[in-house]
Amino acid sequence: MRYIKTGVLLLVCSVLITGCGSGKKLSLADCTDTTILIHKDGSVDQVIVEAFDESYYDKEELKNFINTQVDAYNTQNKDHKMKASSLKEKGKNMKIKLEYDSLESYASFNSVTADTFGVEKASEIQIIPDTFVSVLDSKTVDSSEITGNSKYQILYINDDCNIRMEAKMKYYSGAVVLNNTTVQTTSGEPAVIVYE
Repeated sequence: MRYIKTGVLLLVCSVLITGCGSGKKLSLADCTDTTILIHKDGSVDQVIVEAFDESYYDKEELKNFINTQVDAYNTQNKDHKMKASSLKEKGKNMKIKLEYDSLESYASFNSVTADTFGVEKASEIQIIPDTFVSVLDSKTVDSSEITGNSKYQILYINDDCNIRMEAKMKYYSGAVVLNNTTVQTTSGEPAVIVYE
């Protein structure tokens, strides 16, 4: 009986540790600001949070507009797909969840710069800044610590949003860390995020 209780306790703990804020799923309820989640397979979930506080705003009209935009994108981009998966009014905000088959689709639809590179390619195209900040302990490290590790991948993005990743974020530049799974970027300065 003691082993069963211990097993159940361990299972509950592992669910709590991996299920809360782990970034594996992006739900409308989790997001108070516009947020993207980049999955290991390259697909992207996006929750857009916008004020919806004017009396003339119409939820059905917005839903039709979004579906029209998504259909137009999918028609024009045969190799890349996206979909609007949910829309919910919460207080004076509207939350919209969009799903993209790739980071390229996300960048194209939102007219932003976003791409991933290996360390060697990122160095070659000169997008690696001189210093980074550690997600774990907020210490500043020299870029040589990044470029010396071929296991690292680089996310280069210029968008105003919170970013979560299924992969482990290690270092960042041009962003603010909100917690060990989320960084916040602004569209004024490109963010460079190192992950593995």
